[in-house]
Amino acid sequence: MVWLALLEAISVNAKTTVGEITVLDHHRPIVSVLKKGTLIVADILGKKAEFATQSGFLEMNGRWIMKKT
Repeated sequence: MVWLALLEAISVNAKTTVGEITVLDHHRPIVSVLKKGTLIVADILGKKAEFATQSGFLEMNGRWIMKKT
């Protein structure tokens, strides 16, 4: 499964293999290995969307945030 956050996200919080991280908009490119948990995406309106994760990768390249499993 691959999903793409099409809303204007301002932050993503996720559990990774090296600990919990929060990635803000305009963050430097990052790729991280996800652990089982909840990925939380906050948009510019203050709404939060939660996605269950079992494993996969989180990639932020300055514009796009993706969870790949």
